[in-house]
Amino acid sequence: MLPTPQWPSEDDGRRIYAELMSVSTLCAQNEFAVAYLQPVCDFLAREFSHTPEDVRHTAATEAVLNVIRHPERYDPTRLPIAAYLRMAARRDMLTLLARDGRRRAREIPLATVEEPSTGQNKRVEQADELVWSDPRIVAVVDSFTPSERITFELLRVGERQTHAYARALGWDEERPDLEVAVKRVKDRVKVRLVRAVGGRA
Repeated sequence: MLPTPQWPSEDDGRRIYAELMSVSTLCAQNEFAVAYLQPVCDFLAREFSHTPEDVRHTAATEAVLNVIRHPERYDPTRLPIAAYLRMAARRDMLTLLARDGRRRAREIPLATVEEPSTGQNKRVEQADELVWSDPRIVAVVDSFTPSERITFELLRVGERQTHAYARALGWDEERPDLEVAVKRVKDRVKVRLVRAVGGRA
């Protein structure tokens, strides 16, 4: 069962942040880290359940430490500190995934990539000997739009939940065409990879 984040109350959050801003002593920094690191880790565990725990912990730590190092960058009049940390942690998580994807693009064999089904439910599969370091693959990955890059990273780590894609892409999870929209961007990424290695569109 995925953990449920236990966030401090908004009042406690305002108090802890105020102390961090006013004195920023080691005690205040420790209090902030103790209050928020575990909830951020639990939040990422739910949002990126297929991502290794050490990667999630790194992203959570970065989000918390960035506030400790630069508390002035957070504006408490705009949103609660917990919401700010969720946004920052998600951004740091996607940055780590993108960085890891670029590294893997030069060393991991290209697994089977399927092209979306046509009217005849036809699939195109690529040979296992192709590798991410193939210049054609590297070029297409580097040319992805931000939304395609996010989708690619989630596909690569095996994410299957429609709402996980929606959250990562910043889409409204209540939109009626959510499943269709997510499938469309996933299919677009797959088609571009297939075409890059010579598969039929």
